[in-house]
Amino acid sequence: MQADAANVFDRVYNGRVAEAIEVGCMAHARRRLVDLKDTDCRVAYPLLLIRRLYKLGLAD
Repeated sequence: MQADAANVFDRVYNGRVAEAIEVGCMAHARRRLVDLKDTDCRVAYPLLLIRRLYKLGLAD
């Protein structure tokens, strides 16, 4: 299940209401990497991979 970080979803992930695997939001991950792109060259490759994922999503 993909959801924002609101604590109302915690009971889904900890098994109290249901069982779900928590996955992160690519937009939030990307935003952190974009913030680092001018100071850390290591983020170039992860940003490329995220760009490719977004491109795949547009093909649907």
